[in-house]
Amino acid sequence: MREQRRWCAISVDVANLRLDTAAMDRAVWQEYLAQAERNVVETEKRVARHREMVAELERGGHRTTAARGMLAAFERFLVMHLADCNRLRKELGGG
Repeated sequence: MREQRRWCAISVDVANLRLDTAAMDRAVWQEYLAQAERNVVETEKRVARHREMVAELERGGHRTTAARGMLAAFERFLVMHLADCNRLRKELGGG
């Protein structure tokens, strides 16, 4: 007899996804928070380095359009990482 496999599709509304800390392993969510905090630190470093590069380009009389665009992108990433940290802290009951 031939085995019949059935597949089902699961749809998830990611925008409205909330952490269920009662159902999820708290340690996993704490690791997510730790990673988000590491992302903040690394992105802060990138932003600082890129600000220095933009300033150096300006001092040398070079064009800074592309460098400023990248700086703006790094600053947006920083805002997103900070928001992740705040959301995870709130969900874990610490913020």
